[in-house]
Amino acid sequence: SAVHDLTGGLGIDSLAFSHQVQKVHYREPNAELCSMAERNFHRLGRSQIECVNEAAESFLERAFNGGELVYLDPDRRLGEGGQRSSLKRMQPDWAFIEQLMDKGWPLLLKLSPLQDLTDLIQRTSGKRTICILERRGECKEVLLFCQNAKAEEENVSIVLAEVQEKWTTQK
Repeated sequence: SAVHDLTGGLGIDSLAFSHQVQKVHYREPNAELCSMAERNFHRLGRSQIECVNEAAESFLERAFNGGELVYLDPDRRLGEGGQRSSLKRMQPDWAFIEQLMDKGWPLLLKLSPLQDLTDLIQRTSGKRTICILERRGECKEVLLFCQNAKAEEENVSIVLAEVQEKWTTQK
């Protein structure tokens, strides 16, 4: 099994995935960030993470492979340090995400805690699971897992998950 992290950044999500899957394909358009993440992965002994210095949009050229997941944590920050909660104003943009859905890739998106769930449901189709991660009654993240976007059957599940105080990772 493999994960394609199309919004690599500092690589923390790719690092977490590397403990759960056989291969992680980290992609980051910023050459400096990509190089730093690659060095850190090497130092941490995470040889199953492949680093590629390219924009997420170049991924559209790939053919779908079963058993693979596409992960995106779109940039939601404004220049002033604020947050965007609109699907229209994130990077990569919603049009790109729709293209991935149309190609049949199973997607996992990390979205703003302020995300409008009604809007999210209306913009997606097929089988979807929305996971709201909360800690002490406060929403920390909204995750959207969607697959079979072209399926005629609509299915939306909403799950609330409590984030625990202590984190552990498997080795």
